[in-house]
Amino acid sequence: MYGNKMTDKWIFLGLLVTNAISHIACVNNENENTFQKVVDERLTNLEKAVVTLVEENMHLKKTIKDIESQHTTTRNRHAIPDIDIGNKFARQAAGNGPTAFTSCVGVKDLTNLGAHQTIIFDRIITNYGQAYRNSTGIFHAPINGVYAFHLSAMSRPNHSLYLNFVHDGEIIDGIYSSAQGITEVESVGEMWTLEMKQGSEVWIASSGQGEIHGYCHTMFSGFLLFETEPTNIIG
Repeated sequence: MYGNKMTDKWIFLGLLVTNAISHIACVNNENENTFQKVVDERLTNLEKAVVTLVEENMHLKKTIKDIESQHTTTRNRHAIPDIDIGNKFARQAAGNGPTAFTSCVGVKDLTNLGAHQTIIFDRIITNYGQAYRNSTGIFHAPINGVYAFHLSAMSRPNHSLYLNFVHDGEIIDGIYSSAQGITEVESVGEMWTLEMKQGSEVWIASSGQGEIHGYCHTMFSGFLLFETEPTNIIG
């Protein structure tokens, strides 16, 4: 009888221990599940944050690229032609840069002109670049470009004036002024634009007999409008 009671107690105690272990296991399982859920949730949020950062980084790169492209476009739009300053000054020093001149017939008058006689505009007012030579009356193009020339000529009273604008020996245009039968001077003006190669020449020549009124009433001018292509430095 006593032995049976003891056996029942041990069986009961074993059941209590077993239930306690089962309860502890259940609690541990619940804690593990809760911890795993928290970890999974945090991993999911972290992945979302990484995706967001990657998207923001790509957007930032695109913005930087657009800004750089706009900067390049603006810089090219406002780029200054002929930025090779060293070459520019080297050409000017060698007499192969921008040029402008104005010269006039400084003597009293030019009389008894013959055919195809080069008119000497002896008095130099401006000769930037030294392309006009008053010893010969000829302008030499220092670089390839488009040039502008102007002539204002005055004929003496009771005389006519026939002149030609000549480029490398070819007559480009004729100039005529007549004061025949009047006691006053007569003037005429002409202007030309001409594309010239480096070394090409321009001058004013008489077409026939005539007389030119001097004292700087007859003037010849020219200047470079723009360069047409790169020119080799001659020095």
